[in-house]
Amino acid sequence: LPLLRALAEITMKSFIIFGRDNGQYAYDKSAACRCMECGIIDREKSSRLPLSEIMYDFSSTYDNELVISERVFLELVKYVDESNFEKSGKYYYVFPKVKVEFDSAIRKTKFGPKCSLCGNNSYVIGVSPAYLKRKLSKSGLYATDLKFGDTADEGSNLTPGIILSEDLLGEILSLKVSGLSYEQANS
Repeated sequence: LPLLRALAEITMKSFIIFGRDNGQYAYDKSAACRCMECGIIDREKSSRLPLSEIMYDFSSTYDNELVISERVFLELVKYVDESNFEKSGKYYYVFPKVKVEFDSAIRKTKFGPKCSLCGNNSYVIGVSPAYLKRKLSKSGLYATDLKFGDTADEGSNLTPGIILSEDLLGEILSLKVSGLSYEQANS
């Protein structure tokens, strides 16, 4: 297995992953830390709401945060650091620490006006299909350097695309998970 993993890293494919709608918000609209000018939620400073029962292993909140089940978490922490996740009851919010560069020029990503106070765009549209500036050099869980979404929808949030290396995706798929959608990222 170590030799196969080493060979796989030479030509590492990556995948952008998504979860099914779980019918919940990650942030309390009235209590979240927001930019005073544009109102965008500050993900790093805002507390997340506790999650109630979810029927999928992979899901997404209304405000675009990826959530995984405990069994997926237990598989992923065999390969990536636990600091990439935040526990909420029987579930985990996913916050990858390592960033990968998204190629917005090739993808033709659309950007809304930039806030003069926080520097975020009012919208960033075009996460899929994903284009990365370079192939992954090693196995792992990553976040794109760009955050996507549209703040025109009250309570919405800009969030990075979540990228998983091919070998980790294979480990997750072997669990026969529910709610996961994925597509290969181009690089």
